[in-house]
Amino acid sequence: MKVEPTGAQHEVAPHELFFSTTDAKGVIKLSNEVFTRLSRYGHEQLTGAPHNIIRHPAMPGAAFKVMWDTLEAGEPFAAYVMNLAADGSEYDVFATITPLKNGDYLSVRARPCRDDLFNTARGIYSHVRGHEYELLDDGMNRREAAAAAVEMLAGDLASAGISSYEDFQNIALPAEVAAREAMTDVFPTRWGDTPLHYMLGSVWSEFDTLNAWMGRQDELAEVSHRLAEVARAVREDMAEVGQVAGRFTILGTTHPELSKIMEPLMVWNQMQSIVGNYLSSLVARIRELELNIARTRFRIALSRLHTNTCGFFVAELIDAGFDPHAGATDDAGAASDSGASSSDHLESLEMLSEVLIEDVDTLESFSRQHEKLVADSSVYIDQVLSGVSIPRQLLQLWQTSVTGVEIPAEGQELAGVVSNAIDRAGESLNRLEAFKEELVRAREVREDFAKLKETVAEVQAKVNAMRA
Repeated sequence: MKVEPTGAQHEVAPHELFFSTTDAKGVIKLSNEVFTRLSRYGHEQLTGAPHNIIRHPAMPGAAFKVMWDTLEAGEPFAAYVMNLAADGSEYDVFATITPLKNGDYLSVRARPCRDDLFNTARGIYSHVRGHEYELLDDGMNRREAAAAAVEMLAGDLASAGISSYEDFQNIALPAEVAAREAMTDVFPTRWGDTPLHYMLGSVWSEFDTLNAWMGRQDELAEVSHRLAEVARAVREDMAEVGQVAGRFTILGTTHPELSKIMEPLMVWNQMQSIVGNYLSSLVARIRELELNIARTRFRIALSRLHTNTCGFFVAELIDAGFDPHAGATDDAGAASDSGASSSDHLESLEMLSEVLIEDVDTLESFSRQHEKLVADSSVYIDQVLSGVSIPRQLLQLWQTSVTGVEIPAEGQELAGVVSNAIDRAGESLNRLEAFKEELVRAREVREDFAKLKETVAEVQAKVNAMRA
């Protein structure tokens, strides 16, 4: 029987994290007690049911179209989602969905903690969903309407100053994780000497390592942003100097008697395309670097969320008195208070430990890409430094060569502009030199992936021991 919204609401507590896995068709396989409680379905009702059993009709189909396009491309997805419980009440979550190696998907949900981003998403959803209703009234089916409304979703994001949905989720996930951690105890602690307690200790070790990494990524985001500003400033400087050279070239053609002293400026004018190519290449590399840092911050935040989820699930099992060895010898699988069997709990622990390993492998690949982009950016900075310093020297040569030379009245103002251009080019050189040094320092900081891999391997080993 289809559930209809009642308008009633209930909230996810700041400390609560809940997860579920689905197969490639969206059928629920695993879930934890928090999901069961908040959805107000029984565990047996959720297992084997399509995940859209909790889909609220106010959610636009376009959002799910973007989600599936992202997941089918092998990339994780994050979004604000309104869910519908079995009793018709609704609850809001910030959800992440991650493709797993076996073809399944892991979804982790938490309370939305950034009201500004949440309200932006809700406003866009309401607008897009209204458009979808119009398309449905015009005879489209739900799938067609969802696909047609994706363009409006992108347009609404652009109106909010966000260039793409990927940019939105790259902003939202790190912001949500940071806000949630500021609102509640970051990681659960339990004291004891059971296998679950030892596993919780190993998971905490990984979480602590990622905490330091996230701080460094915030610093790198600032570096790339400032470097992009420098590149834009240099481009503006060179455009102005190029205009000056062009105006003096015209002056030289109208006053042949000045052609000799115009030669340095005419040479610079011919160099414009070379300097422009250097600048374009540098800007392109900086954009790649910015995107890589944004994606890395997203992945670290996702890994932190997965690590926290694993920790809270282990703590949940400890609090429930779960005994993995007792469950392993029971073919039927002892059922917990949530309705899940011991075998389900062990499978969930195994799945979460594998996710942690996959996360570390992904972070390492992003780190290697970051190092390459930083090295490439340094090379292009050197090219721009050469491209800027040469024309500056030419302008300085021009200043020297016209000393004591009578310049027509129409050229007097341009002489002052050239002087200003020389100063601006000098400032650009100083900025580029300073940021090159900053990039070199940033490149020297490397994450200890060997240590992190050892930590997540310990987590998986403890799960394997519980299965034995």
